[in-house]
Amino acid sequence: MYLVGKIEIDPSQATEIAKVKPTSFFGKLLDVMSFGKASGKVEKETFSALSILEQIYAGLRTSKVDNIIRLAVDDYDFYYDDSGQEADMADAISQFTTKVDPLESELFETLYLVMEHSLAPLKLLIEIRINRKHNVGEYPISIFVNGVIDEYKTSDDTNLTQLKTKLKNVFAEQKEYDDFIDRHKRIFDSFMHQLEYAVRKYIEVDDVRVESKMQVIRPKKKIANKVEIKHNKRSKPAYYGYYGFDDYFFYAWLWGDMMHDYNIYTHSIDVVDEQGNEIAHIGNSGFNAGDSNMLNSDAPFEPVSGSDIEYFQDNEFDDDLQNGGINFENSDSDSSDFSDDTPDFDLGDD
Repeated sequence: MYLVGKIEIDPSQATEIAKVKPTSFFGKLLDVMSFGKASGKVEKETFSALSILEQIYAGLRTSKVDNIIRLAVDDYDFYYDDSGQEADMADAISQFTTKVDPLESELFETLYLVMEHSLAPLKLLIEIRINRKHNVGEYPISIFVNGVIDEYKTSDDTNLTQLKTKLKNVFAEQKEYDDFIDRHKRIFDSFMHQLEYAVRKYIEVDDVRVESKMQVIRPKKKIANKVEIKHNKRSKPAYYGYYGFDDYFFYAWLWGDMMHDYNIYTHSIDVVDEQGNEIAHIGNSGFNAGDSNMLNSDAPFEPVSGSDIEYFQDNEFDDDLQNGGINFENSDSDSSDFSDDTPDFDLGDD
């Protein structure tokens, strides 16, 4: 089990946001992105996006979120923390000012700022994305938040048995399990509301949409070590492979098996594959995890019937779902997963 949240922001059309004087960090970024010639359309569009990014960053800092781990334009990383540095703003500035040559002198499609934050008992990854182009109805600014439980952090010499021993107290009693889930979900939701408040404080918006939920991973086969975790740079931030995060993430790959082994009553959660693609949404009615192999990675996947269980396509268990009687023909349902895939656009500037 891990927590996922998404904040979508529709900034007001007022041009004042483009008039914010940038700090040295974002001013240098603007200069680099425009090759020192920020003017006209480049200045207006680029500076506006950077101003939004800076104001979101200012909001994060009010919550003491200040550990940058990635700053990217499209697929090019100006800064990427591959050693676990803290308070690394100066390093981020230094690195992107020396990486101008590989960039083309074109307007960006997407800006990324990824932060890491400790909020006991959670470890958070926060990805801010600003799309210069977007489909009608989509909001140009998205903030993806992934939260894992920091007390289950592993080290290089942690084995599967040790981690399961540490986890088993959560699963020993249904009430203990439910209380544990509720407690961490409340903390995560509180942070999401705090982040929404910070956004509204620093950015004039027409609308803000906030979602949060819990997800459990159902791997194709059991993994015994964190080095077996599969990374997916197009999925949620937790799957990207950021430095040291797998130490915190490994427990989540055992969670579904533990639910099955201890016959935990499962409800109000999403099941995802090992790439982060949504398989099913489990509603309030739920089911007993020990009664099927839906979460048991020692056996073939087995879909569970239920009026409030909704299945989705385009995941690693498509064949298993069809063989299990799930028919997607003529289905207009679509996954509500917080996908981080960057779409291809054939649109004018919005």
